[in-house]
Amino acid sequence: MSYQVLARKYRPANFHETVGQEHVLRALINALDNNRLHHAYLFTGTRGVGKTTIARILAKCLNCERGVSSKPCGECNACLDIAAGRFIDLIEVDAASRTKVEDTRELLDNIQYAPTAGRFKVYLIDEVHMLSNHSFNALLKTLEEPPPHVKFLLATTDPQKLPITVLSRCLQLSLKNMIPERIVSHLETVLSSEALSYEEEALWSIAQAADGSMRDALSLTDQAIAFGDGSVQSVDVNAMLGTIDRGVIQQLLQLLIDGERKALMSFVAQLSQQAPDFSRLLSDLTLALHKLAMLQVVPDYPLPVAMDAKAFAELAQRVTAEDVQLFYQIGVQSLAELRRSPDEMVGFEMVLLRMLAFRPQGVIDIEHAPDELPEVPTKKTLPQSDEVASTGAQVEKADIEVAHLSSKAAKPLDERSESAADDQPPWDVDGLPASASTASKEVSTNNAVIEPSSSLAEVTATETVPTNNAVIDPASSLVEATATEAGSINNAVIEPASSLVEATATEAGSTSIEVPEAVSEAITESVHDFAQGVNEPPIDHKATMPSTAGTDVAAAALIDSAIPADSPKPTETTVGHVARGFSLDSLTQANFPEFALRLRMIGPAGSALHQMSLQSVEGNQLNLVMDSAQSMLLKARQHEQLTEAFSVALGETVILNIVEGDPGLLTASLRRLEIDTRRREQAIAELNSDPVIQFLNHEMGAKVLPHTVVSLAPEEF
Repeated sequence: MSYQVLARKYRPANFHETVGQEHVLRALINALDNNRLHHAYLFTGTRGVGKTTIARILAKCLNCERGVSSKPCGECNACLDIAAGRFIDLIEVDAASRTKVEDTRELLDNIQYAPTAGRFKVYLIDEVHMLSNHSFNALLKTLEEPPPHVKFLLATTDPQKLPITVLSRCLQLSLKNMIPERIVSHLETVLSSEALSYEEEALWSIAQAADGSMRDALSLTDQAIAFGDGSVQSVDVNAMLGTIDRGVIQQLLQLLIDGERKALMSFVAQLSQQAPDFSRLLSDLTLALHKLAMLQVVPDYPLPVAMDAKAFAELAQRVTAEDVQLFYQIGVQSLAELRRSPDEMVGFEMVLLRMLAFRPQGVIDIEHAPDELPEVPTKKTLPQSDEVASTGAQVEKADIEVAHLSSKAAKPLDERSESAADDQPPWDVDGLPASASTASKEVSTNNAVIEPSSSLAEVTATETVPTNNAVIDPASSLVEATATEAGSINNAVIEPASSLVEATATEAGSTSIEVPEAVSEAITESVHDFAQGVNEPPIDHKATMPSTAGTDVAAAALIDSAIPADSPKPTETTVGHVARGFSLDSLTQANFPEFALRLRMIGPAGSALHQMSLQSVEGNQLNLVMDSAQSMLLKARQHEQLTEAFSVALGETVILNIVEGDPGLLTASLRRLEIDTRRREQAIAELNSDPVIQFLNHEMGAKVLPHTVVSLAPEEF
């Protein structure tokens, strides 16, 4: 007798021998046992998952001589003939080769006749989606109301191509892909029955290559047996499939995590001599990265037998979660690009280089950062004189408004030189320089004379503006002129006293608005406040930060986050000064959020602390509850940082007992949200009550956008 392939030799003879597809088998078994059979079944799924096999078993169940049952005897003539493929009342049709409507009509002409040897006449149509539209139309009526002795069993790998009218007339059963574990288990049973030696790692390689198809797995096993001369070994299977040993993936990951660029490229060059499938290699690499990510979140995550659990656990500890996610994202997105690469090896090398190039390189070294801040480029200052004359282009928009100078832009009078006098306006406010005229684009002014008295004015043009013969003489006032269309302000003389004047020229016209006295007083007060602020000494950017009793807590926290893990322990200058007033005895559930905010911790440790609440204090032990959804932030190093910070802040050594659970509402994150919300609402209320804002709202329809408001009030913590 000739050799029979494993896929046919070990084809299931009944439902109980079928591997997997429990959801389909359960529906069919219950229908057969309860005599609730549909007249048309549609089996869908990828190749080699059991569609035709289950359909033939169902035909056995329907025509078994011992009666309709989910357990055919397998011994009667009907069961034996169906297994041998010679049962006359089981009509198997290959729709891929019989697509014409004439073939379908010929098939339907015999439906009216009763079965010859069996109980039912079963029509098994494989790859039914290959039928033509005319064939489907010819089948519809019979498929909807067939004779009682007819059952239709349809199978397809592409149900989307079937007309909806056919789908609605069938009971659809979707078969799933086989998982690798189930395929490996079945292959072990088959090889043990065949008395053949095998390696489990080789079976895992076959299961991965089968991609969910049991028939493909059995066919590959047949090929591996022939390739290995009667045995299935890992080396032979990898050579046959063109895949790489799992240890290669592990070594690739190790070099990638360590950032060994030269060694990594040399290793890829050695792999290329084996002519591997680089697309498959990249897929295996992304799968390994997925396992690393799962191990970081779930330490006891079960790994396949083919993977070295101990080695992968060590790799998961050495790499950060951010790097794993970055590598995985780059690998997945590069799978499609690899197929379009001129050479797969070149594409694979570029993927690895991209992973190394975009990997975060750590924080900035604060100690070696330049102590001088770069000068911020300012707007070009227009030269000022008694009469400024220049020729310009068309008018777009002109805004003349008051702009408060920053403290680093102000200079004392004694430092002003003759060369700088050309860049400053020719007037002073209480003996101090007022403001510079700033232009963000080219500004053209013709015969403009600005003569303020005891006032502050700043001329800012956002686009090219010509002004002709304009004389502006405000006294303790703010002047703003805006041209919104192509036009000019000609021969305009504006001389308000203690008021705000806005002139808007549209086309060639101009308008003026009288300003209420309250608004004028508010502006005058703002001008005087600014004039007093100019007296403050300039900031020395080269001044170094004091080493003790630092006041810039955010900068101190940033420097603390950049210190390596083996650096000295935190001191009073880095943590204690922000949490003064707290002790172990005074710490309660109510004031714990304030204490956590005053610690000013940043990074993963700070994020984890803000998700905690205080449960109880037992001696020098603090029992904390952390949100379970954020537990990934808390590692051993973060726990140590929190313990050190608490000990320094409270003035004694403490023990932190942190458990996962529901922290409730007494957390620092919710407290910070409450504070920020209150400060924003207060800032919005102050803005809405400001006379200037009210005037702009009433006269010009201006509105304050709440989401753009940022409170500048000092923080509470």
